[in-house]
Amino acid sequence: MNQSLLPVRAVTLFSSGVAYTQREGAIDSGEVTVPLTFRTNQINDILKSLILLDEEGGALPAVYPSQDPVERTLQSFAVDVSAFTTRGELLRQLRGAALRLETLSKEVFEGQIVAVEAEKQVRGERSVVEVESLTLITAEGLVSVSLDKVRTIKLLDERRDRELREALAVLAGGADDARRTVQLRFAGKKKRKVQVGYITEAPLWKISYRLVLSDTEGQKPYLQGWALVENTTDEDWEGVQLTLVSGRPVSFIQDLYKPLYLPRPTVGPDIIPAAAPALHDAAMAFELDAATGAVPMSAPAPMAKRSLRSESMRQSVTSQAEGRSVGELFQYNITAPLALPRQQAAMIPVVSGDIGGEKVSLYNADTDPKHPMNALKLVNDTGLHLKAGPITVFDGGTYAGDARLGEVTPNDTRLITYAVDLSIEGVRTEELRNGSALTLTIKRGILVVTSKNRREMLYKFQSKAAVPRTVLVEHPLWEGWSLVTPTEPTETTRDRYRFAVALPPGESASLLVVQEHALGTTVSLLEADTTQLTHYASQGEIPSRLKEALAVTIARRRKINELETNADLLDKERTQIHEEQGRIRGNLATLDKESPLYRRYLDELNGQENRLLELREEGNRLRKNARDAHTELKAFLDTLDL
Repeated sequence: MNQSLLPVRAVTLFSSGVAYTQREGAIDSGEVTVPLTFRTNQINDILKSLILLDEEGGALPAVYPSQDPVERTLQSFAVDVSAFTTRGELLRQLRGAALRLETLSKEVFEGQIVAVEAEKQVRGERSVVEVESLTLITAEGLVSVSLDKVRTIKLLDERRDRELREALAVLAGGADDARRTVQLRFAGKKKRKVQVGYITEAPLWKISYRLVLSDTEGQKPYLQGWALVENTTDEDWEGVQLTLVSGRPVSFIQDLYKPLYLPRPTVGPDIIPAAAPALHDAAMAFELDAATGAVPMSAPAPMAKRSLRSESMRQSVTSQAEGRSVGELFQYNITAPLALPRQQAAMIPVVSGDIGGEKVSLYNADTDPKHPMNALKLVNDTGLHLKAGPITVFDGGTYAGDARLGEVTPNDTRLITYAVDLSIEGVRTEELRNGSALTLTIKRGILVVTSKNRREMLYKFQSKAAVPRTVLVEHPLWEGWSLVTPTEPTETTRDRYRFAVALPPGESASLLVVQEHALGTTVSLLEADTTQLTHYASQGEIPSRLKEALAVTIARRRKINELETNADLLDKERTQIHEEQGRIRGNLATLDKESPLYRRYLDELNGQENRLLELREEGNRLRKNARDAHTELKAFLDTLDL
C-alpha cells in the first residue's frame, strides 16, 4: 500500500502560514494499512491535527516511528548492530546461536557458536595479518574455521535472525532523518471511502491587484485580483479543490513528537518482619448469635450496571459549544479543480469586477509639502473581503503607478495613493498662540485658572489642471486638542483629520484649520501670593462678581500678611534681646558684684525683661488677629461658587 490510495482532494491555505490538507480514497475490506510520508518537521503538526473519517468502518491506532535516537532504539534489540564492524564482532554477540556456514571450498558446517578468536598469520615473506577464526560445536565435535575463508553464514535461530534483520532496518531508516512515515490502519467489512485531514506548515498565499481607472463619467473602476499559491509539498496536486482563507486563526507548534521522560524517586522495598511462632488454643464448638454475628457483605455490582452509570454520567454533560464564524475570516473557494505539480506555483484569478471609487488628490504636508498625491477613494462594494496586497494602477490606458492596499472588509472605504500629482501645488503656514482666552472660576476657596493654546494652520492650493479636482487634506489629530474650525472633518482616521477642498481648474483655494488646547491650573486663595491674585483680577474678561470676590480676598490676604509680618518683626526683636542678654550674662560672670559696671548690667537686664514681656504680649495679639482674619477669610471663601 502507498499514499496514492488516499490522494489529495482538497487544500485550504490560510494567511496565518498553515494549510489544511484533505485526502480521500477507497479502501478494501478487512484491515488495511496506508503509509503516509511526511517531512520530519511536519510530524508535530500531524500529531496535533490528524483526523480520520471512516463512517462504515473503524480506524485502528496509527503507528509512527519514535523520535528517540537510533542508538537508544538499537539498544532494545538483542543484537547491537551499531557496535560491530566485522563479521567476527557480530558473531561474538551471537555466541551460542545455531548457524550453518559454507566455505569457499564448498565445505558446509552446522553447529553452535562457541567462540570467535583473532590470531596472527604470516602471509608471504614479511606480511603478518590478523585473521578471525570461528569455533563451532558440531555433531562431530569442535570445528575451527577461518572467517576469511567463509562464503556464507545463515542463522538457524529464527528469533535472533529476525532481531538482526529488524535492527538493521532501524539502522538503515535512521539514515533518513528528513522524512517519517505514519502508518494509518483501517478495519471494515466492505470496500468504502475514507477521508484523512491534517494541518501542516505552508507558505503564505498572497494576492496582487490590477486597478483600471476610467475617465468616462459614471463608469466605475475595474478591479482584478490574482492569488499566488505554491505547492511546496513532495506530491503533485491533481484535481484538487482549493480554498483560500483570509484571516489569522490561532496556530502554534507544540513538540508532541519528542518522547518525554519524567524523573522518578528511587524507593527502597518495605522490610516486613517475619512472623513469630505462636501457640493456639483448641477450638470451641458454638453457634454464632445472628444479632452479634458478622454483617454479610453485599455482592459487587454487576459490570453491566457500572457501564450504565458511566453512560448516565456521559449523558449528563452537555456541550455548550456552538459552531460559528470567528473574527474576520473570509474564504475564496476556487470553483475549478486545480492541477499543480510539486514545487510549482500558480496565479489564480479570485477577484474580477467593478468597484466603487472616486479620484482625489491627497495632501499631507509632512510627507510632501509641495505636491499632493494622486489617490483613489476606494469603496469595497464587491461583497468580498479584499486581502492586503500590492495594486498596479492603470489610468487612461497606461500604467499610472503602484499602491498598497490593507485588509478591506465589504462596504469599507480605503484610500490608496499611486503617484505624485504635479498639477497641484500646495503650501501650509502655521501660527501658535499660547495662553490666550483666559477664564477663571472659584469654588470653595480654590481658584481654577483655564487658559487655551490656539493653533491655526492655513492650507493654500493652486491648480494647473484642466478639470475640477478635489483635494483631501490630511491634518494631524493631536491628543488633547479640540477642533474649532471647521467644526467637523470630512473623515477621521486614527491619527489624522481629513478635509475635502474643492479646487476649480486653473484656480486657487484655501483651508483654515483652528484647534485649541485647554490648560488648567488650580490655586488656593488662602495660600496664593497676592501679586499672582492681583494679576488674575486685572484680566478684562473676568465677570464683575468674580473680580469683586478677588478684590476682597486680596485685601484680606494683605491684612493677614501685614499682621503676620509685624508679628515676625517682634519675634526678630525678641531674638536679638535674647542674644544681648547672653552677652551681658557672660560679662557679669567676670565682674565684681560691687562694681558700678555690674550694677549697670543688672539694670539693663531688668529693662530687657520688661521689653520681652511687652513683645510677647503684642506678638500674641497680632498672631491671634491674623488667625481670626484667616478664619474669617476661609469662611468667606467657602461660600463662593463663581
